[in-house]
Amino acid sequence: MKRSLTDSCQQADGVRLTRVLDHLDIPRSSWYAPVVEPGERKRPGPGPQPVPADVECWVLAMARENPWYGYKRIAVMCRRAGQRVSNRQAYRVMKEHKLLLKRKKRTKAELLQAQKLWELLPQAPNELWQMDVTYVYIPGYGWWYAVTVIDYYSRYLLACYLSWSYRTEAVCDALDEARAEREFTTKSTKKTSKYQIK
Repeated sequence: MKRSLTDSCQQADGVRLTRVLDHLDIPRSSWYAPVVEPGERKRPGPGPQPVPADVECWVLAMARENPWYGYKRIAVMCRRAGQRVSNRQAYRVMKEHKLLLKRKKRTKAELLQAQKLWELLPQAPNELWQMDVTYVYIPGYGWWYAVTVIDYYSRYLLACYLSWSYRTEAVCDALDEARAEREFTTKSTKKTSKYQIK
């Protein structure tokens, strides 16, 4: 494509290649850049220097004695022992000998929150109650507030209090109903359990 476009611009009188590139929205820098095959690309700068044999021996010995440490800690330990080892050299040696530690996968924030909440979950009835207030439409009566209280562990509906206004008294009344319901159910279960034992 480059060859055909440049040839056509040279053959046409008064047509400049730069104007054609501007019209086609092709940047001039990318047009005139030399084409390099993907396998022939080189990183800029000098190539990596070989790691000296004594440095490699120090790093390998230290890494095998302490397999739970990463390359930075190994390099620090080698330097404290008197051998000049850079972090990059320790990384290259440990990578070549497959001594690098695998990175731990970061847990997502949602999973951390779920783990924290799991510790707070109740282990028995009456450890945690939940309350919700919703606005419901009752045909023939209009819109009412429904204050519900449930036991989180057993998912038992303790109270469903209907009120035409969303006030503190309605919430307190719903809690009183829930407490009375829980006391009634605990008494009735105790009575049935006594009869079952006899």
